[in-house]
Amino acid sequence: MKLINDTLAALSIAAPRRFFNLTVYPLTAPADLDADYLVLDEALRRKLAPVTEVSCGGSVPELAFDNRADEGVLLLDGEELVGARQNRVLNITILVGGHKNIVIPVSCVEHGRWRYNSDEFASADRALFSKARGKKMRQVSASMRGSGTRRSDQGEA
Repeated sequence: MKLINDTLAALSIAAPRRFFNLTVYPLTAPADLDADYLVLDEALRRKLAPVTEVSCGGSVPELAFDNRADEGVLLLDGEELVGARQNRVLNITILVGGHKNIVIPVSCVEHGRWRYNSDEFASADRALFSKARGKKMRQVSASMRGSGTRRSDQGEA
C-alpha cells in the first residue's frame, strides 16, 4: 500500500486539454518514476508473453497467458487481441507477475469465426469502444457477484 500511496503522491495534474466536448486532465510523474512492469503491447512485441487458446479446442471466454518476462505485464480491460480461433477483448485489468501463467477472462468480438488464423494472439492496436466496454463491465461485475466468475453475456446483442 505504501508503494501505491507514494506513487500517487508523486503525480501532478497538468493543465486540461480540450478537444470539442472532451476535456482531459493529464497526470504527470517525475522522470525518475519508472514502472516495474510492461504493458501488453510491449510484452507481445518483445515475444515475452504469448497469448494462446487454453487448449486446441479453445474456450470462448478464456485465453492462456504465459508471462516469460522478469517483470509483471499489465493487461488492460478492453484491449483487443486478434488471431487464434477468434478475436477477443480483455474483461478485466490484471497485473500478471513475472514468470506466471494464468487463464485470462475475455469476451468474443468476432461473430461466426471459430477456426485458427494463427497459433498466438497479437495486439489489435485498439481497445473496445467505451459504451461497449461499460456494458461488458456491468455484465462482468454481475457475473462476479453472482458466480465469482469474470464473464460477460456473450449472447446479448
